[in-house]
Amino acid sequence: MIDLVFFCGVPIVLAVLSAILGPYTAIMGAADATVYVLSLAIVPWWLSGLVTQLVSQRVRGKLPLWLIAAIGAIASGPFVSLYVYAVNSIAGDTWPALSTLVPASFSAGHIKSAALSEGRAIVLWIAFVVIFHETLGWMRFAPPTREASREERFQLNGAEWTAADDALLRSLIGSGKPPRAIALEMKRTVGGIRARTAKLGLRNNRLGDTPAG
Repeated sequence: MIDLVFFCGVPIVLAVLSAILGPYTAIMGAADATVYVLSLAIVPWWLSGLVTQLVSQRVRGKLPLWLIAAIGAIASGPFVSLYVYAVNSIAGDTWPALSTLVPASFSAGHIKSAALSEGRAIVLWIAFVVIFHETLGWMRFAPPTREASREERFQLNGAEWTAADDALLRSLIGSGKPPRAIALEMKRTVGGIRARTAKLGLRNNRLGDTPAG
């Protein structure tokens, strides 16, 4: 489910925002502008995901997640640029007015625009990869830590919470340990620890600090 949200939901939301806020609707119409921005959002997002996955498998936990995501985004850049160039060429032939938004190929303006676009895309990619990992415990590109193997870390992932588990969770939270350390000790995901913490009415790593309302 998290994979589906990340690889489909995120690029679709970004594309819709681009279609709404950008000038494409006035040139192409709502439907065509939506198809255009979706094609420029989804496929490059998937290409970045494929390359980042290969990088993650190659480094085998030797690099931090943000650096793995950065290398994946940069390495996928040539493929993404080639794809974007092909899409823009087809779109430019269909909607000549679109060429007014894109600087002439290989001009100084074109290189600057491409560099800025690539920079924004890399920052967005790193941000979403890290956010999904930190908030939802998503491990698509993050190898297991050296302290525990993949089998050990997720031994209890998805298992029912028992009264003993809840008692241990309360004790660990009361001791001031952060969610990441608690997840490692209890062999669960960070997202699972945070979800259970909220369900028990615990917050900010302190007992008795219940959410408002």
